[in-house]
Amino acid sequence: MPPRARLILLQRPLLASAGRRCYSTEAPLIRVTNLPAPSTGHIRILEINRPGARNAISRALLNSLSNEIDDVHSQYDSTTGEELAVKSWNQRFGGTAGQSEKGPTRAVILASAVDQSFCAGADLKERKGFTPEEYVFNVSQICAEPGKAVFLVVSFGGSETQGDQANATLPFETGRAAPAVPMTSAFLTHLRSTFTSISALPVPTISAIGSIALGGGLELALSTHFRVLSSNAVVGLPETRLGIIPGAGGTHRLPALIGIGRARDLVLTGRQVSAPEAYFLGIADRLVEVVPESETEVEKLKNGDQEAANKILALARRDVLSEAVRLATEICEGGPVAVRAALQAVQRPHEEVENAMYDRVVRTEDRYEALKAFAERRKPEFKGR
Repeated sequence: MPPRARLILLQRPLLASAGRRCYSTEAPLIRVTNLPAPSTGHIRILEINRPGARNAISRALLNSLSNEIDDVHSQYDSTTGEELAVKSWNQRFGGTAGQSEKGPTRAVILASAVDQSFCAGADLKERKGFTPEEYVFNVSQICAEPGKAVFLVVSFGGSETQGDQANATLPFETGRAAPAVPMTSAFLTHLRSTFTSISALPVPTISAIGSIALGGGLELALSTHFRVLSSNAVVGLPETRLGIIPGAGGTHRLPALIGIGRARDLVLTGRQVSAPEAYFLGIADRLVEVVPESETEVEKLKNGDQEAANKILALARRDVLSEAVRLATEICEGGPVAVRAALQAVQRPHEEVENAMYDRVVRTEDRYEALKAFAERRKPEFKGR
């Protein structure tokens, strides 16, 4: 009888038929809302929901976010970016893509369900609790889908995990050869791959930031195509003050966005940047002015009234999300195929890419519909084909 070890499911690319769903009465870590997009499909809003930790990224939250992003990817061809038939959408274990009857996702908005924070970065308390006894093993041979690995955390006498993760007790031969990496390295690898996956989505992505986005929180926002900030928001990469450097895309996405000189300033000083400065630097694409509703509220804020401050944060979260939805809706008024092709062309700015993307859209039904609508002086009704 081989020894048994406690196995904690870290990533769950299992089909629903391959295991039982774990139902919980706890609030979801990612709150999902679908809003109808113009013509066809929907705008998907993913709200981070860890109020007790200022939306810090835990393993469980990262799993949920990764699943949702993978589900959006599954609606489109990974090579061409073309929309796939509904029956081929991969409704992953824990994800929600494909459950909307309104068609595929046309845009994704990352927002917060918490007034006090968009995302405070990685959960440092959880990372501090990672023990040397916790390693991640690749046990792909038990996976239901060929070619896809299941990564399991194996703890030999380590600390117990949080209750918001799926748990299973399975036989495991401790002497068997298996690739193993420390938990911290595995978490960072998963974080990087998830942010890269967000940046590679074939549809427009928008971050709605109404408060703070620091460290990994800003790196998360940098992985989207657009950032909408409220006037009271604060962003920054403070990692050097913690003895490390940005490790989830900050040192290459920020310079690509605002230039090496300005990025060097923010990364090396680790200073926090106000929303107006972020807009000036080019970090923010939209700036939403948030002001108190009355002079009385202004006076309360000046006097440090916490209730008045909370009202401003709630107002900011609401207004940046509204502006993000408005921006997504405006983008989605274009032809779905054309929007995706234009996104690819801008992301890879070369003449050959532009030519290929133009060839892709010039013979679509949407293009002929647009010409017909122009002649008839009406708005086109795009079908996404």
